Amino acid sequence: MEIRNWRVIFVKSVWVFFWIAVVELNFCYAQKSIKNLQLDASDFALRKVQFDSTANAVIIFDSGETTFDNSGCKMVVHRRIKFLSKKGLNDWGKIVAFYPRGATSKIDAAIFNLVGDKVERTLLNLDFSFESSYDKYTDRLACVFPNLRIGSIVEYEYTIKYWGSINPDWNFQHTIPVLASEYKVFYPISNGLTSVLLGTHPFAFSDKTNDGRDYRWLMTNLPPFKAEPLMPYENQYKSSIKFWGYNESWASTCGRLANSEIFWGIVAKSFELNKVASELTSGITDDSEKIKRIVQYVKEKVEWNQVQDFYGTWPKKLLEDKRGSSGDINLMLASLLQKAGFKVSVVLLTTKDRGFVLEEVPSATQFNYVLCHVKINSKDVFLDATDRFLPYSLIPSRCTNTKGLRIDEDKYEWIDILPPSLSKTIAQFDLLLNEPSSKAKIVLTNYLAARSRKSFPLKNEFNIELQNCSSENETEVDAPLKVGCEFDTERMLTRTEKMIYITPIFSHKIVKNDFLKERSYPIDFVLPVDETVVFSVSIPEGYQVEEILPAKILSLSDQAMKYSVSTLSLQNKIIVTSNFRINRTTFEAGKSSEIREFHNAIIDIQSKQIVLKKK
Repeated sequence: MEIRNWRVIFVKSVWVFFWIAVVELNFCYAQKSIKNLQLDASDFALRKVQFDSTANAVIIFDSGETTFDNSGCKMVVHRRIKFLSKKGLNDWGKIVAFYPRGATSKIDAAIFNLVGDKVERTLLNLDFSFESSYDKYTDRLACVFPNLRIGSIVEYEYTIKYWGSINPDWNFQHTIPVLASEYKVFYPISNGLTSVLLGTHPFAFSDKTNDGRDYRWLMTNLPPFKAEPLMPYENQYKSSIKFWGYNESWASTCGRLANSEIFWGIVAKSFELNKVASELTSGITDDSEKIKRIVQYVKEKVEWNQVQDFYGTWPKKLLEDKRGSSGDINLMLASLLQKAGFKVSVVLLTTKDRGFVLEEVPSATQFNYVLCHVKINSKDVFLDATDRFLPYSLIPSRCTNTKGLRIDEDKYEWIDILPPSLSKTIAQFDLLLNEPSSKAKIVLTNYLAARSRKSFPLKNEFNIELQNCSSENETEVDAPLKVGCEFDTERMLTRTEKMIYITPIFSHKIVKNDFLKERSYPIDFVLPVDETVVFSVSIPEGYQVEEILPAKILSLSDQAMKYSVSTLSLQNKIIVTSNFRINRTTFEAGKSSEIREFHNAIIDIQSKQIVLKKK
């Protein structure tokens, strides 16, 4: 028995050694100079990827190497891709990368096409700094490869030189299959980097040598990352590795921010705002009204440029420019609040599209946004001035992302960010069978009102086309938005010689159920909502009710989502009232099957009709 076990161990060891050797050879080959690289017909033999025959493209190898020195660091990326479809060409026939301002880049690429039994090669050599500004700290590199077609192979290498320090994070997994992905880092301080692995795929190989200065990681046969509907934090589930320095802590990180002139310095100084704060709050005793005035002032004076950031520009320049990032705007807001006498702090966070914060990774590079925080009557109040359409007391839904790091002059703490406020809709639709158009009244609050104000007049709500919209409170963002409109009567019904079939307008109209029976990732509905639709139809003379909708109440087992329909039949009118409510917005992946069945039951209800029959 022992001999047999030793044989198994020996065979396994030989196999592991052989696999590592093959990978080593592949990556040595990958590192050949692009200029001298030549492929032959055998390199095009890859037809389908074994673990995903529907792939649009495949990354044959992906190699990255980051080296730190006294002047900063250098990152080299070397990749080979084969294109299997037109979509693969559109999605992967280019490089798009974002790097700190001041970095420079060199790109070498070779494009190979198989023509008959011969391989045609096109070489590219581009030497340039980054081609466009993404925001005030970041540049965008973009390069589109010519002469690509289905079946092409492109191999490219680009080098980024940073004149400073960065966190050299690396993505192993992408939206197309990756046969092999290797990453190396040289860090001059022994055991100077700490890392955390995200995603579910293990390393095929990982190593740390040279007294903890050289690091190497390898993953193989990675399937494409496939996002699911309504999933949050997409980047958090791709297989990747994140880094931070061994001597970093949240205390040191927050200390640097508290001493930064373009962070807390803006809040504590900006003395030119003293007069503005005094004028805005003069004669007002109510704290909520003071805050409202200050938030409205910032929204009126500065427009958000859609850049998410947590550092700022000095308010004097910002007021001259009239446009700025979220950091520019909200740090000025924090300074005004402080000048008005409030005990203010700022909250660093990661927006929903970026993922959630890893508390065990003490690095400010995780964050991309900042909010203001004050307490009124012992209640936490979060403030943001980037969205002119939101009530002053609401923060954008992109910011309601579980936790943030609250910082003031002398301390920091993790704080729960309040979930988004309930948004209500109350709609009344009156179907007038003897008129070409019918009437509707809609009242929206909070986030739904803000969304509708941005795209007013309303065009398609509740899956019907709305016309001739007028409004009340269109510019009064702290008040509900009230809308009056019309809709086409005949689109709501089908007539025959003796019958009229009417499809009511329902809350939460579902056209298609996109929920999966099984899924891998959580579900996020973003906003809690309470949507009520009252649909009435007057029975025309000479008709009687043949069929009405049955009453129905649906809910998830934990009451987190509810749906109800009730019907009231009067002498000459039928009223259908439907209500949809989301009480909790996030659900674990295992809840998907129940939510799918819940939506199927709603679809069944919404397929019912009111039937009128000629007497």
